[in-house]
Amino acid sequence: MRKINFDLAGLDLIIDKNGKIWFIEANSFPGFFAEQFNDKKDHISKTLGENLIAVLPSGLELSERYINLIKSLTNFHIEYVENDNLPNLKTDPPRTKVIAWKSKWKPILEKNNYIINSSEISALTSDKFKNYEAISSAKINTPKTILAKSPQDIKKFIKENNFKQIILKPRYGFRGEDISIIGNQDLKSFKIDLDKKEYIAQEFIEVDSKNALYKDYRILVAQNKYCGGIMRESHRPVVNISLGGELKQIPNSLNEQFQPISEKIVNTLINSSRFL
Repeated sequence: MRKINFDLAGLDLIIDKNGKIWFIEANSFPGFFAEQFNDKKDHISKTLGENLIAVLPSGLELSERYINLIKSLTNFHIEYVENDNLPNLKTDPPRTKVIAWKSKWKPILEKNNYIINSSEISALTSDKFKNYEAISSAKINTPKTILAKSPQDIKKFIKENNFKQIILKPRYGFRGEDISIIGNQDLKSFKIDLDKKEYIAQEFIEVDSKNALYKDYRILVAQNKYCGGIMRESHRPVVNISLGGELKQIPNSLNEQFQPISEKIVNTLINSSRFL
């Protein structure tokens, strides 16, 4: 039986105004930063293998910063794919590993290659609703979350829980795109087409927004080992770098808090993915 691996996990965490740590989401094709490495660069290099092939859709451009960072860790090569016509790769694992952009490519590529983050992990992490189901079952702090099938579901969710506001995000989304914050005052005028895209509605966690800045924390876990993280700050509640968030280093005291919960999250997701 093939082993399920979550080699490289990007976890998003927040700290609420009372100092409690909350899980927000996991990513299986994470952007990561040199500031996250601490003293774990050799461990991350080993996780990626001596050679890394990235299989990407034609036209998708990785940032120069990201490419240079990967090249500092391993021999890096990109294979571009048009119309899902995958290259006939047959690598020599564990020296050469493959990272694939699309989850649906992984079951095919896994036949002859070692894939960074198994297809089962990608299926779980790309579905934000299943993310929350898995992590909340492990008694890790997660926001209350529902699958929003209609605008009435969203309104009911807000009223039954007496929320001042919620976050509405695509069930299958990335880079902070199409995320909305909805408050009680928006309910009468609120409209959304749920036929074109699935959404989840989620409790809005109040953070300590000192100096009117919102913060979250992108954590890197490589082969179940905590490798540090970066703090993202913004004047907006959605703090993604692609939307204007700024990077800061995480204080050492927080690294000590984040390590056990981050490793527990990754192990929980590995165990949950076996049942998909």
